[in-house]
Amino acid sequence: TEKMDAEGESDKAGGVKEGIDFRLSCCATRPLQRGKLGARTCPMTASTERRMALDLPLLLELVKALDAERNLDNSKLLEAVEEGEGLDLATKVDLLVHYLRRVHYYCYYRSEEFSDLGAMVRRGAAFVVRPKLSPDFSDLDREWEGGLVQKTRRRIAEAAMARQGEETEGDESSIYVLSMESDEAKRLLAAFYAVNCIEKERATKYQCQLPFKGTNKVFKAPEFVHKHLWNKHWRAVSRELFLMSYLTHPGRPTE
Repeated sequence: TEKMDAEGESDKAGGVKEGIDFRLSCCATRPLQRGKLGARTCPMTASTERRMALDLPLLLELVKALDAERNLDNSKLLEAVEEGEGLDLATKVDLLVHYLRRVHYYCYYRSEEFSDLGAMVRRGAAFVVRPKLSPDFSDLDREWEGGLVQKTRRRIAEAAMARQGEETEGDESSIYVLSMESDEAKRLLAAFYAVNCIEKERATKYQCQLPFKGTNKVFKAPEFVHKHLWNKHWRAVSRELFLMSYLTHPGRPTE
């Protein structure tokens, strides 16, 4: 902005004058593709009574977890969905999906989270809806559902971990310490090791899938890859430890 007085002269001294106007200059942004603004549909199985009955408690759990993570009070909406009479199943599901989209910038059917609504629009995730159920639809495909539930559960666990971290911050007694060789660490990291340790040549070369200084290191045996992950990728290892500890804990809250 350039501050101008009533006669069009710049105010060099920075003093306050009466009748000052502000000249605003705007810059053009990249135009948004028209297709980004149209509604997009998720797989048709999301519109079945069976799937919506499973989605409703999962959505409630996700909303509560994200609200708690951001210290939001959303009791009225939750009461309307949990206790509201006269609302059918589809309406309850759509209310929670819309709430996640507008408040948390989270697209439930794509399991994606964004920094703001504009980012959602640019990625085409702001208008993902359930399609109308076709009379001849065969509800047999479960692959999409498995990914949806897994990613949603993972986000709920991350929110719970973040909240727990805030509550125990600064408390040295709460630090989780495990040895790499311990049975507990091996149990919790079994899936993590399987994904990030790939056999390149049979019984001779194993590659770490997490880049270190721009390259994926290769080792002679899986245990060396595990040691490399533990020493050079501790942040990813510790995150997996905390997450799996939470998910497998018998006292984990389920409501």
